[in-house]
Amino acid sequence: MEINKNNYKKFFEFIKFPLQSEKSEGLFNDYVRYTLIVKRFLIKSQIKIILEKMFDCKIIKINTMILPIKSKTINKKEGFSTQYKKVHFTLPNNQKIKNFFNK
Repeated sequence: MEINKNNYKKFFEFIKFPLQSEKSEGLFNDYVRYTLIVKRFLIKSQIKIILEKMFDCKIIKINTMILPIKSKTINKKEGFSTQYKKVHFTLPNNQKIKNFFNK
């Protein structure tokens, strides 16, 4: 899957949602780091291009981790949750994304 300047818009749908937790908000306050949940098959370079186009900012560093599959029981039927990738990305100190946490 090749991403260039012309076809990056269709990849916005692969970014699921921003993660709001105490740890992610602590990282934001201390280091200007944001946390997102994305589809599993994206790689760091693709994520970086998409985020830089989406938020119109420069990204210094990206860390990714694949979240484990969890078993779920719904109406006496067992299944598994979808596997996603968690992304932490760092911006320069003078840049911030407005309304990232919708506060």
